[in-house]
Amino acid sequence: MPSSHPNAPRLVASGLFDVTSFAELEARIKNLGDEHTTAVGDAFEIFFEAYLATQPVMLAEHVWLVKQIDREIRKALNLPADAKGLDGVYRQRMGDLIPYQVKFRSGRGTLTFTEVAPFLGVTDRARRRLIVTNANELAEDIKCRDGIFSLRVSTSMS
Repeated sequence: MPSSHPNAPRLVASGLFDVTSFAELEARIKNLGDEHTTAVGDAFEIFFEAYLATQPVMLAEHVWLVKQIDREIRKALNLPADAKGLDGVYRQRMGDLIPYQVKFRSGRGTLTFTEVAPFLGVTDRARRRLIVTNANELAEDIKCRDGIFSLRVSTSMS
């Protein structure tokens, strides 16, 4: 299934994802620029969309990128009508809707509460919420929130 991200055709055609390891992909993404640039964020979002499509452990049945989330799902999760605070939602085979936020960090380190506070705020009605990051650790203020789980390079991506 091809990516529905608007920048996927360009980034895929560039060969960015023609890698044999996550470490190689991470290095290529770092070379796109500062971790706060759109290119870096888009690349990591496209990677995660592919991860959802190819990794059975995620149980993903359908993925909606933030601008593609339909009104019924936004209403069910009380999500804003714009792109504030989240990168997408996926539905698991059991029917659960999981909002997610993707954060790439060049230095790995710890993902801070401040960096994901908007996501935590707009998804507070979701039963489960996912943070995807290559950071080594999540701040304690993130980990203590209800319904938060994470996919990190230190756990599953390596």
